[in-house]
Amino acid sequence: METHTNASHRWMVLGIVMVGTFMAVLDSSIVNVALPRMMSTFGVKRDQIEWVTTGFMLASAVTMPLVGWLVQRIGSKILFLSALTVFTLGSAACALAWSYDTLIVARIVQAIGSGAMMPVGMAIVASLFGPHERGKAMGIWATGIMVGPAVGPTLGGYLTDWFSWRTIFSVNLPFGVMALVAGLIIMEGNKDQKSDSVAFDWFGYIFISIALIGSLLALSQGQDKGWDTAYIRICIASGIVGWVMFIAVERDSDHPLLDLSLFKYRNYWLSMVLSVFRSIGLFGAIFLLPIFLQSLAGYTTVQAGLLMMPSAVAMGIMMPIIGRITDRVQDIRWMVAIGSVIIGVSLFMY
Repeated sequence: METHTNASHRWMVLGIVMVGTFMAVLDSSIVNVALPRMMSTFGVKRDQIEWVTTGFMLASAVTMPLVGWLVQRIGSKILFLSALTVFTLGSAACALAWSYDTLIVARIVQAIGSGAMMPVGMAIVASLFGPHERGKAMGIWATGIMVGPAVGPTLGGYLTDWFSWRTIFSVNLPFGVMALVAGLIIMEGNKDQKSDSVAFDWFGYIFISIALIGSLLALSQGQDKGWDTAYIRICIASGIVGWVMFIAVERDSDHPLLDLSLFKYRNYWLSMVLSVFRSIGLFGAIFLLPIFLQSLAGYTTVQAGLLMMPSAVAMGIMMPIIGRITDRVQDIRWMVAIGSVIIGVSLFMY
């Protein structure tokens, strides 16, 4: 994509990317309030139904490292629309799932599309807009990323209470098809990005996959299975070995999956640290609160979702505003500091 593309075309492409990424992020939280109904439908226990979310998380995490290489091989348009197609087909399979096992497989397919859509969507938006508009565009795009998980419990609760838990997946289908058709018509190819000679860092990918799967399994299941159990210890050991080997491989690779020299820049690694802590606070609360409200506080699925709505509204209002401000402010350190303090205070109040 080129930054000199006419303005109307840029904003139409932004709209298409927003629809895709919003659906992808929405599905990371919309299922949470419906998990009890899924347990009842398939007759499974809580530790089994958790794989509906755990499987999605693991598949998304393992898919994301592939995106940079795939963009260079096939271009961002083809990759985004392919990921959108996979996600939509996975959503249809989830809605039609006739057993617990088919639901888990369908969620993994859905997650592969989701994991590819989010990073390539951000890359498309960043390349379409020049520096004077990029903050505003990224702010609008990030509205879907931040609001999706917050509005998910409300929408999921409504659909589950009034229709069926299957509708939380089937609701993606018309939007996915419309976004796909619009993308095929409106989005332009970017042949200049493609390169068939780009080598892929297979060892780096294998080790980061081991690291991500081991670490995420340990963190997500350690509390239930017990931190001193053999299963969790193996997951922790696999995670540690995976990270150590990944770093060792990347330092000596001619075509690294992740350029470790980026972490020499203070602003880069500090922004990564802030993003990790922000994500833990934001998405951790979004996942746990609906379960707490329904299981212990006696709320219905709709009531639990509505309690999450104010944060979604606030983020939806603020993201475009902050994006516009960053286009005009040279030093954004104070904005980052103020935002971090507000997040910290709100989590303390929680």
